[in-house]
Order: sequence, then C-alpha cells, then structure tokens
Amino acid sequence: MKKLLILTLLILSGCTSNESLKGRDISEGLPNDLEVHQDFESHADYAIPTNLGQLEDEVSDIVYVKMIENKEIGGWVEDDYNTTVTQVEVLDVFKGNTAVGQNLLISESYYLYEGKLETVEGYVPMESNEEYLLFLVDSDTESDLKLIQSMGFGKYHFDKQATEQPIQSFSTLGEVKEYGLTHGESADLYNTIHEQILNKYNK
Repeated sequence: MKKLLILTLLILSGCTSNESLKGRDISEGLPNDLEVHQDFESHADYAIPTNLGQLEDEVSDIVYVKMIENKEIGGWVEDDYNTTVTQVEVLDVFKGNTAVGQNLLISESYYLYEGKLETVEGYVPMESNEEYLLFLVDSDTESDLKLIQSMGFGKYHFDKQATEQPIQSFSTLGEVKEYGLTHGESADLYNTIHEQILNKYNK
C-alpha cells in the first residue's frame, strides 16, 4: 500500500510561464491540441483504495459536479510544481456539508512543464461542462480548496474508464481525454471501482 501524500500546494499567481497558453482563454479548459510531455514523469506516494467502500470512508465529501472553469493552471516552480485550481458547481451531494448549487475550488494534479502537459500518476484533467463524481478531502494549507482523494482514483466520469497505456503514449490532451485515468498497473482496479460507482451513483 502506498503512503498517503500530503500535497504542498503552491498557489502562486504569475509565477509560472505557460507559453503554450498565451492568447488562449484558460477558463474554457485546456486546448485539445496541447502536447503531452514525453520526457518527464511525475510520481507521488499516495493511498490507492482497494474498493469503493474504502474510498467512501476516507473522504469528507462525495459530490457530483460540473466543471465550470480553470482558475489557475499549474506550472513548474523552483524544482517543484504547483497544481491546477479548477472551479466546479455541485449538482448533487452524497456525503458532507456541501450544498447543491455551491461552487468549489478543486486542486487537480496536473501542470504545464516546458509548455506541455504533465500529470501526476496518470491523472486526466477535468473538461469544461463535463460532469464528474468526486471524492474530496480538505486541504491542510488552503481553507477554500478541496483535494481529490487518491489522485485520479478520486475522480470518475461515468462514461470514461482507465487505460493501461501510460500518458506518454499519447501525443495530445485530446487523445488523453478519452479516458478517466492513464494508470497501467492499476487500471483494472480503477475500472472495477468505476463499475461499482455506476451501480450505486448513476441513477
């Protein structure tokens, strides 16, 4: 079992240079033609749930949301990365004190490195106006920010499963977005939990 990662969030406006996004409206999400970085991989120590029940028990909030916009795109800063901050609207609440209609700020585990997409542990970015079931915990450093539990294992699009292909096998974000997660060694586990989620939450 991997150790739980406590993310250090560096939400530093203006500290990154995302040349590939100049002139583009990031609020509408990243462009499909954004290149995937081929020469750099980001890993983390974190707990992978063994089943849906464990995932449910470990979080403070389970919410069904619609992605509204990216508030800040993460980047590489002084030998570390700052995560992307995304705003979502809550459509339904299954656990926690969040209200339907409330907007939340979510930390997503991806960033731009050398102007190209880099994700942590095969995480796939949320898409504008798409809907997701999120398993969330509070941030230790930012009171208005929520973290997705277990990286990509805490985010589910009802129509997208995981692939065993590593993210470096894709050329652009448009190709990556066909999947819920790119996580070779644990894709089958993600897809098993995905099926359990469909049976319980997709009513």
